[in-house]
Amino acid sequence: MASDQTLVGFFPYGNAKHLGYGHNGKTEGFAASLQYYPESQLAIAYCTNGEVYPKAQILDRVFDICFEIPCDIPTFVPQNVDPTSMTNLIGSFSSADNNIQATSNLNGKNLIVTVKGHPFPLVALSEREFWNVPFGFFFDFSETGDKLTVHDVDDIYELRRN
Repeated sequence: MASDQTLVGFFPYGNAKHLGYGHNGKTEGFAASLQYYPESQLAIAYCTNGEVYPKAQILDRVFDICFEIPCDIPTFVPQNVDPTSMTNLIGSFSSADNNIQATSNLNGKNLIVTVKGHPFPLVALSEREFWNVPFGFFFDFSETGDKLTVHDVDDIYELRRN
C-alpha cells in the first residue's frame, strides 16, 4: 500500500523513524490493539481480559523493545518505605479540570489515598510511587509532595495539593 494513501479507520502509531498504523478496541474489561509497521514488516497484537496496567504503557514498552530503543521496564517490587519519609505526602489534593478530589493519609506504615469516598490501600514501589494492586491504579507524588498523579488503566489525572 502506498504511504500517501489515507487509511480510513486506522490511527498513526510509532514515531518519525518507525511509522505505523493500527486500531484499538475495548469493551467491558476486554481490550485489544493491533499495530502494523510496514517498513519493518512488524505487527504488534495485544489482547487482554483483565486490565490492571495501562495498555498504552505496555504497548509503548513493546514498541521500544521491538525497535531496540532503551526503555525502563517496571518491576512492581514492593519496597519497605519508612513512614516518616511519607509525611510530606499526607494531605488533600484536587484537580481543576475534572473535579477529582483525593486525600492521602498514613495508616501505620501504609499510605492510603481516598478518592470519591473510596479508600485505596497502597503498596510502595518507591518513596513517591505507589500501586493499588486490586484495581491497578498507580499513584505518583512529586518530589515536593505538592502534586499527585493518578494513573488508571485508561487515563492520567493530575491533582495539586489544596
